[in-house]
Amino acid sequence: MSTTETASAPSDVVQERPLNSAVLLLTSSHFLIDLCQGMIPALLPFLVSQNGLSYGAGAGLVFAVSALSSLIQPLFGQLADTNPWAWLLPVSVIGTSIAVAMGAVASFYPFVFMMFVIAGLGIAAFHPQAARFVHLVGQKGATTSMSFFSVGGAIGFATAPLFVKQFMKGIGVSGSWLVLPPALLVSWWLFMMFCRGDSPHLSHRARAKQIINRADNWLAFGQLSVTTLCRSIVFFGLNTFLALYWMKRWSATPDQGVDMLFIYLASGIIGTLLGGWIADRIGRLLTLRLSFGISALLLPILFWSNNETLAKFLLVLLGLSTFLCASVIIVLGQEYLPNRVGFASGITIGLAVSAGGMMAPVLGVLGDWYGLGLVMSVLEVILLVGTVQAMILPDPSRATGTA
Repeated sequence: MSTTETASAPSDVVQERPLNSAVLLLTSSHFLIDLCQGMIPALLPFLVSQNGLSYGAGAGLVFAVSALSSLIQPLFGQLADTNPWAWLLPVSVIGTSIAVAMGAVASFYPFVFMMFVIAGLGIAAFHPQAARFVHLVGQKGATTSMSFFSVGGAIGFATAPLFVKQFMKGIGVSGSWLVLPPALLVSWWLFMMFCRGDSPHLSHRARAKQIINRADNWLAFGQLSVTTLCRSIVFFGLNTFLALYWMKRWSATPDQGVDMLFIYLASGIIGTLLGGWIADRIGRLLTLRLSFGISALLLPILFWSNNETLAKFLLVLLGLSTFLCASVIIVLGQEYLPNRVGFASGITIGLAVSAGGMMAPVLGVLGDWYGLGLVMSVLEVILLVGTVQAMILPDPSRATGTA
């Protein structure tokens, strides 16, 4: 056996063994980091009432986390590509949890704001690096692995209000420190998995070198970014106005409107997992096109329906279809920029999502002036634009050649 064979053999063995555990760990850490992010808007009513904050000051705290974390993710993605600092994973998880807990219990506004800014930095540092590792460790079922990773974050956001509600009922705002023990455990696990000299991270670096010979396709990635932006605007539009539309359309109560939003988001979690499974079997581009095409067909049927029961059924299908491409978009971005996997993740997870959120106030103004029916019509037009973009995206295997 040659020296080369001896050196590569352990790497091959390691690369097989940690696949499921590594994805599970990254999914768990994604759950925790997004739980921390989701805790801040959930804490906002308590912070406003207890600290005597204005609505503007309270909204500034949410902005400090969400906008900052989204807008600078591409920068951290670029750093992840040029400096594969695995230590950012455990540091960002533990740092974010401590910053959120300290900000929650403090009463001096500038200190609270500073803590939430630090939390935003931790969130921004985590996502591109973690998505990069999912890409590397989940190679045999890349989209399925990314779908689990995405769902981990979605569940974190979804459970944050319930978590805050429960500890505020019991021990008050100091209950925010309850997030620290699991964060410590996950951070330790991340360190053991990815940061030690004998960790599987070494084999992941080897695979990264194997794909470095493929050229980046910036044109295709730009087209995908437009598609991502379209999906993001539709998601934020529905997330913001679905409950209100349902109340107006079906004379529903606010609780019933929120129930419909929950049905949509819960269907989306299932759709994300289903989309990863389907994409690894029929292809990512076809899954993306089906996601947009079916959603563009369902949305007008849903809002033209005269039967509320049928509308609820269509809402479930819409939730499934709009989220089919959630993980697909991230993986496609990584494939279009194989030498900039972290940067691609920062764009598809961070910047494009925040840009979609920034469109929500514009849609709100349209709703005030012309009614929510026009808002839904605008969302349908945006879905059609995204569908056309998805149809003309090139196959990543043919879109990139040899550098």
